[in-house]
Amino acid sequence: MRNETLRRIRYGLRNAEEFENLFFHDLMLADRVRMDVYARAIEKYIHPGMRVIDVGTGSGVLACLAAKRGAQVIAIEHGALIERAKELAKSNGITNIEFVRVHSKEYRTKDRVDVLLHEQLGMSLVDEDMVENLGDLRRRVLKPGGLILPGHFEMFVVPVELVPEHRMPYIHEQRMGGLNFSSFRPNGNISTRGSYDKRFVQTRDIGRMLSKPARLFALDLHHDDTSYIPGSVEADFKMEEGQLDGFALYFSCKFDDEIKFTSGPGHPRTHWECQLYRTDARGMCEGDRSRFSLELIEPTNANGWHWRYRAD
Repeated sequence: MRNETLRRIRYGLRNAEEFENLFFHDLMLADRVRMDVYARAIEKYIHPGMRVIDVGTGSGVLACLAAKRGAQVIAIEHGALIERAKELAKSNGITNIEFVRVHSKEYRTKDRVDVLLHEQLGMSLVDEDMVENLGDLRRRVLKPGGLILPGHFEMFVVPVELVPEHRMPYIHEQRMGGLNFSSFRPNGNISTRGSYDKRFVQTRDIGRMLSKPARLFALDLHHDDTSYIPGSVEADFKMEEGQLDGFALYFSCKFDDEIKFTSGPGHPRTHWECQLYRTDARGMCEGDRSRFSLELIEPTNANGWHWRYRAD
């Protein structure tokens, strides 16, 4: 219990520090893919008279869009940014939003709601405690048959070759000024990686995929809880010819079959970047095999995930 309490404290401090910085809201509001998809979903699924909770309202933009559809909205937010959300509603003449400064786990209501609206998607999908927070609210405050928007997610991994100018070799791979940096090569099994070997890349940094993406797991928040997040996952790939620079982790988010987006390569760019697990630069031939495995030791701390790969 003590470890769980400490985890929540660490997560809460990390979350508050990041999302009370308006720079991150600049990024999110400038993400036209994100905003267009959410606006379409709100227009399709939220109707006058509905009761809607906007979970982690942040800037208040989603709450305001839902309120403009005629819903009665409860916007909950545990951080001080809720004051900015109130100002947004007031300056736009929106009065049908109740703002409550509280963590979702502590929110109480006598009347169940029709919709849980949220955007708690981390760069690594589940690292903002989305599954636990929405699962808790679903059980306590959502009407039977009510909607979670968005509710369907998939996590993928794919081996990739980066655009040459966006490669970042390991120190031990460098050759410059006549110096050999091989003394920096790690001891032991170099294919066992930690957080040092992870970086985020934009989809434009990825030159091409070297295999078909593999789905690691799927979540439906209308039914699934944290027990559906696997502790470990594996994927096998049949490779195309090219240089393996790493394995890109990304996700898809689906409101329905028409309203959806993905953070992965080959799709319109979002502010969610791909999580790249770096490998030594390695030439691959057509038909070569590679295997990727990932341990999600603590789902909300993606920096603590451990991974391994093998290429034959």
